[in-house]
Amino acid sequence: INAEYGDISVIAENLNCPSNSTDLGDCSASVANGSCDADEALWLSCTNDGSQYWELANLTLAYNEAGHHDRKDLETGNDYGTVLVTVRNTRTGEERTGLTPYTYSSYTRSSICYMLGNTNRYATYRRAGQISDSSNTKVSCGFILENEMSYVLSYLWCPGYYKNLSGCNFNLASEDYNPGNDNAYWLNC
Repeated sequence: INAEYGDISVIAENLNCPSNSTDLGDCSASVANGSCDADEALWLSCTNDGSQYWELANLTLAYNEAGHHDRKDLETGNDYGTVLVTVRNTRTGEERTGLTPYTYSSYTRSSICYMLGNTNRYATYRRAGQISDSSNTKVSCGFILENEMSYVLSYLWCPGYYKNLSGCNFNLASEDYNPGNDNAYWLNC
């Protein structure tokens, strides 16, 4: 085929993929016989970026008593703590829970408080490293390390006083993203 950007070789035809395919290996095709024209060709550009399939599933504020690092020691449901985020893959059902980085956004902190049932417009916010582990009001560094918690998001922004997670913008954290435990987001609504 002679395309606008040069010659393109057609190597397969009759590509057939099941609707739940996640890999080209899930598909079947036959070897092309060379009788294809530009109107019948399909150009594919693939990426491993599946971020469009992830949604925010939950936000909560969590803390533990310093020195208590079992998962059962994690407390939630109060108006203060380290912001923990759960994201869900809408295709696979996989869920990931972890940290989100500190942000200056007053809209985001107000929205998180609103979503958790607190209408305080002037929430106190800090980097988790500014809060002492012995205060028992954040997820301690020991808990994070022993439970191998990591950042799930590298960016979170929600519109002001919003009560629905679907209105928030976020970026998934890459596997190597780690701004340090001290930079996790902490709120007191």
